[in-house]
Amino acid sequence: MCKTLGRGNFGETKLVEDKSDRSLWAAKVQRVAAMDEEDRKNFVLECSILRSLPRHRSICWTREIFRSATHTHIVVELLTGGELFDRVVQKEFYSEAEAISTVRQIAEALSVVHAAGVVHRDLKPENILYASMAVTAPVKLVDFGMSAYVLTSCGRRVDDLLDTKNNVCLLYTSDAADDLLCV
Repeated sequence: MCKTLGRGNFGETKLVEDKSDRSLWAAKVQRVAAMDEEDRKNFVLECSILRSLPRHRSICWTREIFRSATHTHIVVELLTGGELFDRVVQKEFYSEAEAISTVRQIAEALSVVHAAGVVHRDLKPENILYASMAVTAPVKLVDFGMSAYVLTSCGRRVDDLLDTKNNVCLLYTSDAADDLLCV
């Protein structure tokens, strides 16, 4: 493990290196034993959701999740461009073209997330990161800690009701609409 990128209530995010190809990744290292029952349940749900999301250019990709004797490690792609919020604040002028591109990427990510039967429930500029510092870097949706599976009125997950030929969800709850209202 390399340097610490950030700290949270139950652990840290570390910069890590894949020894086989020397690629860099971020690893969220959580002390599950320090969590109470509700936090543990939410963390297990977050891990399940991260495993269920398909790879998409506008969603931070989860490479792997594994457990050690004392911690759970969530290894994700390393995003070095900072938060959308910070980049917007730093710019003197955020053009209409930039805003359109950013909103389009966020909408595409939400479409994929919703098609997987998941709602993010914590959309905000701080949970949208740039892949790199490049001016043309894509944005990525991150932090699925508040997310949930969308359930129908009879308790079935929406992703169980997908039309796989057209990848169209047959039913959304208001939670999915709430995600879209945040954009």
